[in-house]
Amino acid sequence: MRRAAKVAIGFAGAGATWVTGIFIASFAARGCVAERMRARLSESLDAQVTLADLDLALVRGAVAFEGLVIDRVHDGHLHVAVDRIDAGIAPLGAYLWDRDLGLVHVDGVDVVVDGWGVLRIRPPVRPPIKMASLAIDDARLELAPATWAPKWARFAVLIDHAESGETVLRTPLSWVFALERLDARLEVPGTAPVALHYERGRLDASGSIFGPDPISIPVLLPAPEPGHEGQQLVALGKDVAERLALARASGWIMDELGD
Repeated sequence: MRRAAKVAIGFAGAGATWVTGIFIASFAARGCVAERMRARLSESLDAQVTLADLDLALVRGAVAFEGLVIDRVHDGHLHVAVDRIDAGIAPLGAYLWDRDLGLVHVDGVDVVVDGWGVLRIRPPVRPPIKMASLAIDDARLELAPATWAPKWARFAVLIDHAESGETVLRTPLSWVFALERLDARLEVPGTAPVALHYERGRLDASGSIFGPDPISIPVLLPAPEPGHEGQQLVALGKDVAERLALARASGWIMDELGD
């Protein structure tokens, strides 16, 4: 019994020492982790990345970023500004060797894409950042096919809330391929906003030319292809827009026949 007690005390003491050491290391490592994360994002997205502040909790397994800004000028212009990111990491210091992220919550986002070419990002040498799941609140995506595109060719997606499953961050829009739920509004110049809701493989659109009753279509998200995600997103957007328009036109025809 004495020997077992000594072993138990030894393990307890070692555990307490480890936790205390990790707690202290959280403060000491903040600068290193911030620079490492900035460098990983910069390499993954082939862009200039700045980070205002980072809060690291290695014991409970959490990291928070504030003031993240991403800029990429290549075949167009990409600008991303994020107010705050909260992410789960491996607890009890395991993040020191396990760098994948758990649940990531992003709050307050502005994304501007001028030219689809800017999303053609070559796969990085090192594995890109991977997250178990992603939640986004209060985001605005302003999109244009080219930097010279006129105002009528530009549109915006205002996201109230979005949820995605496991995501490999090869572009700032990689989460779309793992989308599970979306509540948003589509703004196109010259028309009223369109309400969008996506869940369980179906997209509902209502308002503006679609009328008060939602138009619903199935949407099968493609598997992301490294280095070609930008082209895939453009093709997906065109396909969804065409099928929504066809569904609306079919509805008008049925209404006329019904009369």
